[in-house]
Amino acid sequence: MAIPSLSFAAEGGKHHKPKHRIPFAGELVEVTDTTLTISLTAERDLVQKVLEKRGYVEGDQITFSITDDTRLVAEDVEPDDVDLEDYEVGTTIFIAGGESDEGEMVARFVSDHAPKRHHRGPGGEIVEVDIDANTLVLETRSGNEIEVTYTDETEFLSKTDEVSESSLEEGIRIGLKFEEDENGEKHASVIFFAPHRE
Repeated sequence: MAIPSLSFAAEGGKHHKPKHRIPFAGELVEVTDTTLTISLTAERDLVQKVLEKRGYVEGDQITFSITDDTRLVAEDVEPDDVDLEDYEVGTTIFIAGGESDEGEMVARFVSDHAPKRHHRGPGGEIVEVDIDANTLVLETRSGNEIEVTYTDETEFLSKTDEVSESSLEEGIRIGLKFEEDENGEKHASVIFFAPHRE
């Protein structure tokens, strides 16, 4: 049975940033000078959830464009020295990326080993929100600031109010569950909104 393949090319050879950074995992089936193609596998619960919501199934092949903005990570290789040739066909690859406005699948982060598991992060007050970049900056109770990205797969929860991405505003207090990748970027899986104080 033929395996479906999803491949997108940027018009005019240009590469564009994806609208979201979604986690994918799969067996590497092809490497070129500018692309990686993986056959999707459900390595983790989060990945399985993303596959189902996005309409993908295990075995689908997706080709991701690699750009100058793509962060490449490989075991036993210095961060500045990682090249696409360091990824071997047949091994499992983890990619954070998504579809750009132009319909191209673009990788923002690539690793040959699994990112860290989700964990509960600190609570605090939102001091900056960038809806276009899907990022927020949280000031914790200790005064530290952390930047977190979110996607349309992030859950927004509140015990008292109906909340969504549009509820993210400066001054709002939230809690987080997030995953930190090998590049140190934090990706929120759940954002908890604290009850409003009168």
